[in-house]
Amino acid sequence: MTDDYQALKQEYDAFGERILVWASYGFPLLILLLSIPMILELVPPNGPIGFRTNYTVSSPEIWYAENHKAGIAFAITSIIGIFANYLILRFFKKTIAIKCLYSIFFYVLLLAIVISNLGP
Repeated sequence: MTDDYQALKQEYDAFGERILVWASYGFPLLILLLSIPMILELVPPNGPIGFRTNYTVSSPEIWYAENHKAGIAFAITSIIGIFANYLILRFFKKTIAIKCLYSIFFYVLLLAIVISNLGP
């Protein structure tokens, strides 16, 4: 019974690690893909995605200009996040789960810093 339990536990651990690796790459990749329409100014005002503040929704011209800037910032942040994720997964001497959590935390922190500096 213990051998079956150990095998099942290893299988679940491996599955959890795969999910964390996918999430650590997937989150920045999703933000990168969502930033492309913002850069191309395809996101209309008050759309489901976009950088919405009182200032940006005040006029369509401001909306497109600020979302263009935000899209570029999000794309650069995502590329940095993907690269940092690779470095963390490749060179840190921790378990895969801990490395993925470091990577996700780094990306969320980087994204928060970028968002806090956007605006007029």
